[in-house]
Amino acid sequence: MNEFQPPGGPINEMIIRSLGDELRGYAALYQSAFFDPALAGIEKPVLLDRLNRCLRWICAHHLSGSRRTEPLEWNGQWGDDWESSLWIADIAMAANHVANELEPDVLEAFHRVLAFEADRFLGVDPPDGRWHDTKEEENAWDSYLLAWAHCLLPDHPHADEWLYRGKLFAINTFTTDLDRVDTRLFDGRPLKDWVCTQTSHPDLTVENHGSFHPGYLGCGVLLMTGRLAFTLTGKTPPPHYLHHVHDAWKVLRRFFLYNGFTAYPSGQDWTYHEPDISYQHAVMFEEFGDRFAGHMLWQNLKYMEESMRDAGDGRFNARMPHAAGGRYFQFETGIMGQLGTLAIAGVPDISPISVEEFRREQIGTDAYPYVWLQVRRSKQGLFSFAWRSLSHSVMGMVVPAGGEDTLGSEQDAFIGRFEINGERLKP
Repeated sequence: MNEFQPPGGPINEMIIRSLGDELRGYAALYQSAFFDPALAGIEKPVLLDRLNRCLRWICAHHLSGSRRTEPLEWNGQWGDDWESSLWIADIAMAANHVANELEPDVLEAFHRVLAFEADRFLGVDPPDGRWHDTKEEENAWDSYLLAWAHCLLPDHPHADEWLYRGKLFAINTFTTDLDRVDTRLFDGRPLKDWVCTQTSHPDLTVENHGSFHPGYLGCGVLLMTGRLAFTLTGKTPPPHYLHHVHDAWKVLRRFFLYNGFTAYPSGQDWTYHEPDISYQHAVMFEEFGDRFAGHMLWQNLKYMEESMRDAGDGRFNARMPHAAGGRYFQFETGIMGQLGTLAIAGVPDISPISVEEFRREQIGTDAYPYVWLQVRRSKQGLFSFAWRSLSHSVMGMVVPAGGEDTLGSEQDAFIGRFEINGERLKP
């Protein structure tokens, strides 16, 4: 089997996305004053060579390029994909960080690909979707791409339209029914005239993969990295990139656990025990003063370091059980990209808060009727019951205080099941 091709056939997400993650890591390392060649086992020129080679390969095999290779879809090329906005935006952050060091042909090819992907949204409105499969994820990463295209190619004839479409996709990332009738002025016109979607329920809960999925409330990080394009290029981020971000954050925050994990009371179909090095945590702490966010980032960095030391072979995710879809390497490179983003943006001065303060602030009972979920937080732990899990069944969860490290999200939890001869009985 081709070493780049995962089981089941070619898929671009596992290749281009992972390369973009690696590039952000390489770019951050190359520009870091703390880079130690003895520790890394390579010299800085090797990092730059990898950046140039990888970017050249990525751009040559794009739909706007001239080369083809078996591992990629679309007749051996990539691009114009539902997720390719995310890939090229991640790559843009890396390329910008080392732009003065890249070879001219590489930078020119990258600009060609960036413009091609951004032009897909000329005259296009954001997609709408609330039930089962929120479109806030797609709208967030499309706005992320458009921000980088506008900021890195300000003299391009489509730069102003990219800026406008970026604002439109950003403001339509987290939207409710009330936004559709809100007449308050926003950037020169009523808010309702900006909004053409409903991506979340009225209480800002969101659904993906079939039901409530807290991880997708975290897609505010894509809006944060879109804002980063403006700040790193000396521009003021448009306010559209913060629309309902704080409201969605407040919902997500209710599912945080002291050790840095997030509870998934309706089930989790990705993976557990993965370090979540979210740039949004850094922004919510440093720019908006949320100490909980700083605590979560601190705990996840600590957990990642412990995980790496435990393995001793350079892996980030040494404690992570089976990765969803068998995509272990995608999770590995994902952590590299998250660390790269954090290093490029700047690491805030974070520290943990006491367990007593954390549990005290989380005390309370929340009902989320749109996703059929109730959650109780006390000093003893988290207790929840969902009447519509990801598998569309009922599910309970108990996360005792001090037992967060053993957290799972079994969709049969707390309700039991019958099995005869290894087969599960269905009602």
